[in-house]
Amino acid sequence: MKSSLLVLLVLILLAGAVFSFVLIRKLSHSLQIIRNIYYAGVEDKYRALDIYSPSCKGKHPVIFFVHGGAWTVGDKKDHTAKGLFFAKQGYVFVSVNYRLAPEVSYPDFAYDVAEALSWVYNHISDYCGDQNRIYLMGHSAGAHLVALVSYGEKFLGKYGLDTSIVKGLILLDGGGYDLVHVHDSFPVLYKTLFKRAFGEDENVLRDASPIAHVEEGSYMPPTLVIYTDWRLTKADSQRLINDLNEVGAPFEIFYAQGKTHDTVSRDIGKPGDAVTAEILRFLESISGG
Repeated sequence: MKSSLLVLLVLILLAGAVFSFVLIRKLSHSLQIIRNIYYAGVEDKYRALDIYSPSCKGKHPVIFFVHGGAWTVGDKKDHTAKGLFFAKQGYVFVSVNYRLAPEVSYPDFAYDVAEALSWVYNHISDYCGDQNRIYLMGHSAGAHLVALVSYGEKFLGKYGLDTSIVKGLILLDGGGYDLVHVHDSFPVLYKTLFKRAFGEDENVLRDASPIAHVEEGSYMPPTLVIYTDWRLTKADSQRLINDLNEVGAPFEIFYAQGKTHDTVSRDIGKPGDAVTAEILRFLESISGG
């Protein structure tokens, strides 16, 4: 009796495995998914990226996505649905990991993102991507990081590139665009969400703030600032918008009505999602599509 139950259990487990495999293949029909490319040249899960690519018929525009998680948690694998969705729309989607606090602190994770982007720029043509059409997107802490790398020349400069390789920037309810302001105006949230990653040295906070790198006369990629009703990110987004406006940088604003800080990212790719529609519209508008 026990042996029969064991055989039945094995068959059930095998059936589940086969179902999962078929489901993935169906979702990924005509798509290529490559996981865990170690962009820093060392086997490190925190310095790895996944690529979701459409069928190789010409070169496709690239979305480079950085996850959130207060610079302390999060993983690229949690964004598989985004990768599959955008690949089906004709984009090569790159989902990126980076080292996290408290094991590292600023500026290490910013340079990780820049190194990942330099790897993508130099190698994405091998995966059907167009290095001349790279668009950055990030959520929460990830929005802070992609903004920092896109506005601050020194990050990509370390890897022999400049910010002109970024052709567009999509910021999903980012926090930390102005870390000095966050530190002073939201002290409890700062201690909870930011301190482990950035400390409290004002010079460090200023250098780590994307707005400190928004300068008139510098290259500024077209930026879509998406925000929700969360008090911190709404105020921080407005400070970034003010600075972009002051230097004459190209930007657009989208208020994600009815979204939370979580769902503004999690719902991307779902039918009828307004944020998804806005992202696709923005990408088409800046690419001339």
